[in-house]
Amino acid sequence: ERVWSSRSLACFLQGLEGQWTTIELRNEITVTGTVVFVDSKMNISLQDVQSTRLNGDTTSFDELFILGRQIRYVQVPDSVNVMGTIHNKVRELLTQRKVQMNKQQMMKRRRVKNDEDRRRAREFKLGRGRGGQLAQLDPLRSSVGQT
Repeated sequence: ERVWSSRSLACFLQGLEGQWTTIELRNEITVTGTVVFVDSKMNISLQDVQSTRLNGDTTSFDELFILGRQIRYVQVPDSVNVMGTIHNKVRELLTQRKVQMNKQQMMKRRRVKNDEDRRRAREFKLGRGRGGQLAQLDPLRSSVGQT
């Protein structure tokens, strides 16, 4: 999902989190509120929302969730630096991705180490490890054991 966001304009909308903005929907309703969350499919969650219909009727909501496919336009506040917001959000998403990849590599290393430990324990149990039957066939050890 982070990769998808970093390769689309969804990262720009994610950069608007915390901003007061106006969104025009495909059904001619205009929604104004504070952007709380935007996912990679441009679904937007708003709070302190005021909805205005084409005929001028207004409705207020504490929270509102808008599907990305219902959005026609997003009005960007004048205070937002578009290129700076995109650059910062892409860098943040790629950093999160790198951290996630490092975590996955660490987990893989742990699994490999645990597999090696299990293999060694199994070999020891079967007598192939240190001190097992195969080790007793070593001439130096067998002569030491007989004296």
